[in-house]
Amino acid sequence: MSKTRIYARNLAANWIGYGTNLVLTLVLSWFAFRLLGDIRYGVWSLMVSLTGYLGMVDLGLRPALYRHFNWYLGRHEPDKVNEVLCTSVSFFVVAVAVLFVAGIVLGALFGHIFPKTPAEFLPEVRIAVVVVAVNIGFSMIAAVFGALLETHERYDLHNVLTVTVTVIRTGGTILALTLGFGLIGMALAGIVSTILACLGGYLISKRIFKEMRIRRSSVSRSMFGELIRFGIPCFFSGLGIRMIMYTSGLLIAWFIDMPSVGYYSLAMMLMEYGRTLVDKGRTVFTPEIQQSIARGDLAGLQYFVPLVTRVTMGFNVLIIVGIMFFGHEFLGLFYGSAVGATGKEVLIILGIAYLSVSASRPSVAALIGAGRVKLLAVVVLCEAVINVGLITLFVGVVGMGLRGVAIGTMIPMFLLSGVLITLIGARQIQLNPITFVLRTAGRWIPAAGLFGVACFLLGRLSGVPSWGWFFGKVGIAVVAYVPVFWLLILPDDQKSRLLEKVRKRRHVPEKADN
Repeated sequence: MSKTRIYARNLAANWIGYGTNLVLTLVLSWFAFRLLGDIRYGVWSLMVSLTGYLGMVDLGLRPALYRHFNWYLGRHEPDKVNEVLCTSVSFFVVAVAVLFVAGIVLGALFGHIFPKTPAEFLPEVRIAVVVVAVNIGFSMIAAVFGALLETHERYDLHNVLTVTVTVIRTGGTILALTLGFGLIGMALAGIVSTILACLGGYLISKRIFKEMRIRRSSVSRSMFGELIRFGIPCFFSGLGIRMIMYTSGLLIAWFIDMPSVGYYSLAMMLMEYGRTLVDKGRTVFTPEIQQSIARGDLAGLQYFVPLVTRVTMGFNVLIIVGIMFFGHEFLGLFYGSAVGATGKEVLIILGIAYLSVSASRPSVAALIGAGRVKLLAVVVLCEAVINVGLITLFVGVVGMGLRGVAIGTMIPMFLLSGVLITLIGARQIQLNPITFVLRTAGRWIPAAGLFGVACFLLGRLSGVPSWGWFFGKVGIAVVAYVPVFWLLILPDDQKSRLLEKVRKRRHVPEKADN
């Protein structure tokens, strides 16, 4: 199969799979928000934020898996791939036991850490925290097989598995909530589905990677040391990411109130899922970027990385700018007016940061492929520290509320994870930063500006709030963006290829004379 067909298959699989998961997640969050209530849902969001830090027990091995699988696959060393596989699985099995103990401790201390938690919720929180903590360990094991499938460019099979597991989790959670099992039921549905993901990932990986052998002899101390050396900087980078993702919820619980934790998390979830929808398309190019680095193909990287950045940002502009201007209407219609009112200003502020960060993702893939994870760790940790400091200042001291949380998140994210990483990535592939910016941001920023104006004007139209009115405006915005994408985003050589394909499909060869 040609590379173009592989990319097309993987792009379709990723977007269909993630889109399906997104719909299921939204349905699940709607049921959870309605059946739990805003205070109890806020407690669940807070609990997820707190236990999110437990993912640090992986010591950075999960991001190291993609780099090492790609590295050894690029060098055609299947025995080394097996060493990575077996060593990481063994480590994560031990991590499950560690997380079980950590969950017990956190559950016992939850009420002391967050005194605003209603006392009547604490008994179920103590049990649910343990289950969620153990679930994190099983998700690490599932991630090993997911990484192996993606580095073999079988995103289609991985997405089939992910969608299947999400359907099971969604159905189980809705059933548990309907029967009144509350937070414990949500946690149990999650861990059952994750265990099924582990089993399914193992069976599919065994079929795709024919040389796969799960055996004790493939567990290697030297490979563990190699993974740890790469993983420790990823550990600190992951710490920074978790501080950015989860600390906002903790600070909101301390400085504001429990319902606001849920309101902000729903707005953040919409923006994060929107960005990730496009990022799932970008990830299909990550193996090519990182394996090109392993081969030393500099010329290919100088063409490929800017191309991927430019095209994926074309889709990011559509999604992120659309959420910035229409997201609050969606939140209001789906979750209620209180959530929609919260999201209106928050989404616009966060959208600025998310556009910048999305533009840096291909550069991050190149830096990870080159082994420059220490640099990434320093940048992300600096961003996280500034993030926490600014949120504490804006919310705890100045009293800016959720607007302060969004601004405190946006400033360091935009400057460090967005602008700085993009420029460093250009240097990594030995491309002049100015040239890189002109070939990428020089295209998508004007596109974002034009599309933003169109969305703003559409948002000013008056009408009765309804799903029909909402989707009508979104549909007009999407149609208006098509010529912008064609003129500003799509490179000339890609336009020529598309036009040539259209001409070939329209051409009907004449029948030969008898």
